This record gives sequence, structure tokens and C-alpha cells, in this order.
Amino acid sequence: MKLNKAIQTVAKFAAKGKDAPELYKAIHFFPGYVFATDGLISSLVPIAVELPQVSVLVAEIAPVARQELGSVTFSKDELSFVVQDGGVFKVPILKTDVHPHPPTTIPEDFEEYPYWNSVISLLHAAAEEKSKNVIYKSIAFKKNTVETTDGHRVAVVDAPGIFGGTLLPAKLFKYWKVGRLTLQKVGDVVWCQMGSELRCAPITQGVTFPDCRNSIPMDCDWPYCAVDTKELTKMVHKAVSVSKQRIVCLELIRSGVKVYVKAENGFQGQVAGTTTNQGSAVKLLNGKYLLQTLKALKTPNVRICFDDNPDAPIRVESGAMVVGIWPWRE
Repeated sequence: MKLNKAIQTVAKFAAKGKDAPELYKAIHFFPGYVFATDGLISSLVPIAVELPQVSVLVAEIAPVARQELGSVTFSKDELSFVVQDGGVFKVPILKTDVHPHPPTTIPEDFEEYPYWNSVISLLHAAAEEKSKNVIYKSIAFKKNTVETTDGHRVAVVDAPGIFGGTLLPAKLFKYWKVGRLTLQKVGDVVWCQMGSELRCAPITQGVTFPDCRNSIPMDCDWPYCAVDTKELTKMVHKAVSVSKQRIVCLELIRSGVKVYVKAENGFQGQVAGTTTNQGSAVKLLNGKYLLQTLKALKTPNVRICFDDNPDAPIRVESGAMVVGIWPWRE
């Protein structure tokens, strides 16, 4: 990986909060690799440039990383990068004798996790990093399922977990896409690799993750409709864009799914699909969560299931994944 891309890659895992320690808001160069950590998640990328052990703030080096970089030299106080146009960009070195390191030695051997391309779709259902609830920011690798929830929805993928059952921060897998994921555990730290980037995080301890399968009836006889994923995504996006509260209404009808907003001059549209002959059902929900779910799907068709029970979630089925989204109460 080119030096500027390596810097951009690890910088995503440096801390951003104003109260974070300065060293967690920095990038750390070691002989053979560049490294960043927010104190929990660590990212490391091997580089061909041999630099001494020095640290620089992300805010200082970010403008440099947007350009192709040539040679790098260093002095006591600064790193000097030759950029694409031949100019030299100087970045001050942090005055510190302490440099964060990866929490363990890097494993020599990794094992491929063949279910990653199915699991990746459920990451959308984890809470944002600002959430204070550890469960909502985690991904649970159980014996036969992988699960996550943000309190508004739950997502379950039928796939074997890792290391006999492990709870990890969802952020550990953030930004990665479909590809070949390999894993290894060193003590209570899990290492994972995709391409040339290595990441690690400690296993979350002392937290009991709920059984998400209990929140979504897995074998139910609710009315359902199978529709084109892209067409339903477009329809929900239009509805969300005209609703101030992003509240949309879904209705299962014999010819498909009806999507609309309950308001004067509100949006109304319909997506054709194959529906069960069990009558119609109507459900209100926050369109934001449905839209995020639909955008995360990898299958051309999706199955929407729900009944008129105001407390029951909407089931969204796609391949090996089932997502439950709780309804909005008027």
C-alpha cells in the first residue's frame, strides 16, 4: 500500500474527541509499519519506508496524506515529505517518549473466516460510536449465529461464529467491504486482516449479549411480500425525504408493498411483488432504519413480513440475514 493510503487507512482509527489523549489523536511510525489507536481499536499497515519511532498528530499530517508521497526524511523536530508536485511538506513530531503499541505481538498465522461476506450486511444495525451502551456497539459471534442490535432493530445472520463465541466492538470491522477476512486470537485480543491492513481489539468482557432471535419470531405465519430490493429502496428513500420525522407507513397489499407518508400532500408509492393471500397489514416505522437496512442488502430481492400487532417488529429477510425493526408508536 502506498504511504499516503496507509496513513489515510490507519487515521480512521485515531481518536477524534477533544478530550481524548493527544497520543490517541496521532499516527505512530515504527520501523516497517504505521499505526493508530483510539485506545480500544488499533489499525496497522506495513509500509516500505523505514522511519524511526515517531508520532505526529492526524490533524497535522492529514493534508499531506491527500497527495502522492515520495521520499521522507526526518530530523529531531519534524518529518519532511516530498509531495507529488515536487514540493516539501513538513510535519512537526510530537515531543514524547511514549508511543502506543499494538496490545500484543502480531500473530504469524491467520485463519480465513468464510462467512464474512454474509456477516458484513448486519453491521449497519450496530449503534453509532457515541452510544454509551456497550451492547449496542458490539457484534456477537455466537455458536451458530452472528448478531447485533442498536436498540431500534436487531440483525441476525445464520453463520458460525468465531473462537467458540466472542463479543467484539462492531467498529473493529468498520469500513471493510466484501473480501477475504482472516482472524486470529492472542490471549483476549482478536486480530483480523483484510488486504494489507491489520486491526485488533480486546474481546468485550463482563457483558451479556441478548438473544436477538427471541426478538424476531423466526418461524411465523405473518403476511409477507417479496419485492425488488432496489425498487423498494428507492420508494422508501422518497418517503423519508418528504417526512419531517422520517416516519413512513408500509402496507402489504395483494399486489405488493405500498409505501406512503401520513401527511397532507404526503408521498405515496407502490412496489409490485409477490404477496401471501392473508389479507393486508399496515405498519408505521422510522424510515431511516429501514432505508439503512435495504442499502446494506446484497440480494436482488427482499422479503418483508409483518402483521397488525403494534408491538411486533417488521421482519426483513435477505439471504442468510434477518433484520427486525421495531415500529413507531403514534
